[in-house]
Amino acid sequence: MVESPTSLPFATHFFKTHDKGKRRNPMPPKRRRRRPLSTHSTVNVRRDEFQEVLDTLHQHTRDLDIQLKRIAQLQADLDEIKRAWTKIKLV
Repeated sequence: MVESPTSLPFATHFFKTHDKGKRRNPMPPKRRRRRPLSTHSTVNVRRDEFQEVLDTLHQHTRDLDIQLKRIAQLQADLDEIKRAWTKIKLV
């Protein structure tokens, strides 16, 4: 006795009518990773180029130190203003 498609449960009916012999792989294919650039490769650099890089690094370090000192000064000024406000009960 053959059941009609309308009497079958939905999932069974779906797979019986849509299975054309091609099965999808439930796991996607593994992607190949690109090889990272080697961090151990040597690079030839002239002494003056190297010195320029070092000078630039030192300049950035000095600039950051100055910025940090300015931020600390601003924070001290804000703390002083806050103390004055709390002293006269404005906060």
